[in-house]
Amino acid sequence: MKPATRLDGRAGPLFHWGSRRTGGLVEEIVEYLLATPVVLVPVLLIMAMIVMAVLKKLLKVALVLVVAGVLYVLLVEYFGTGM
Repeated sequence: MKPATRLDGRAGPLFHWGSRRTGGLVEEIVEYLLATPVVLVPVLLIMAMIVMAVLKKLLKVALVLVVAGVLYVLLVEYFGTGM
């Protein structure tokens, strides 16, 4: 079986696990993604969906906290502190 080569024509494996280069594995992955937009676009779309989901969840939590705070203030003003 022929070893995999890079898309830029250099010989060698796609990823160097124990690379002597300063960047290491992360640099190799970023280099591969930037060299192949066919892979980069779906990865960016997935990352965007994850960020939007997290922001949506945080917005819901913030909304619940605001509603709880408003209800607490209204109850304290209406009923008093009870003392």
